[in-house]
Amino acid sequence: SLISVCIVTYNHMHFIAPAIQSVLDQNYPNVEIIVADDASTDGTVDIIRDFCTKYPTRIKAHLSLINQGISRNCNAGLKLCTGEYLCFLGGDDLFLPGKITAQFSWFQQHPEAALCGCGVEVFDSDSGRIMAVVRDKVLRQGGNVGRVIRQSCATPTSAFMFRMAKCGGITFDERTPIVSDWLFNIEACTRGKYGCVEGIYLRYRRHAGNITAYGSIRSHLEDRLVYTDIYLARYFRD
Repeated sequence: SLISVCIVTYNHMHFIAPAIQSVLDQNYPNVEIIVADDASTDGTVDIIRDFCTKYPTRIKAHLSLINQGISRNCNAGLKLCTGEYLCFLGGDDLFLPGKITAQFSWFQQHPEAALCGCGVEVFDSDSGRIMAVVRDKVLRQGGNVGRVIRQSCATPTSAFMFRMAKCGGITFDERTPIVSDWLFNIEACTRGKYGCVEGIYLRYRRHAGNITAYGSIRSHLEDRLVYTDIYLARYFRD
């Protein structure tokens, strides 16, 4: 089965090369890499072009000419993905070895599932210090999607793999630049069962830029509260 990995990036000149390499180094044999850049101004695009030249059959790029915001950039990359399964990766984060194989194998054992997560190692970009290890209890326990809406918030979208036979047609809501990834994950959870593998397979980088890129923490939490009510009303009218 073909796995699509959509790497979403903006001004990640110092991080994009190891992000791409972390996907190239996966031991799963059939992976296409889509890099969606949102009109970076810092040299990121030159690095992407170099990778495309070096790996023309494995990497495709969408290079936006104008900055459109993260939600539209995600959708632009998503349109180019052709795999039976889909992963996202922030241009400043890293897949750990074996991520794709572990999640693909999990899906083979759970044919009804739409989404599979994994453990996440959060690290400080400057020092390399591990700040936290995140294992989402809601994903591990499964159950009603209402629990995901109410409680699940710690796992970044880069930790997931999606089965496109279940999740095809889901897009990022371009009206919500702060929480569109969280809404994407919730929508996927309504399409089938969800769960996670036990291992830690994502390194999530914390640095000054990733807070401003996704909006302030306060704005994120405020938007989450608003959409929690909306989604609970949509899926649990009774």
